Amino acid sequence: MKDVSFIGEETKVPLSEEILEKIRKEAERGKKDLIPMIKRL
Repeated sequence: MKDVSFIGEETKVPLSEEILEKIRKEAERGKKDLIPMIKRL
């Protein structure tokens, strides 16, 4: 984005192990299903 200032601060967000596992599984699903589908387009 042009002409937008960038805030370089890091923000820690507490996530439970369960939520992190759900995120990981969703990312894996995307790699297996979505990426090959997009490549075919």
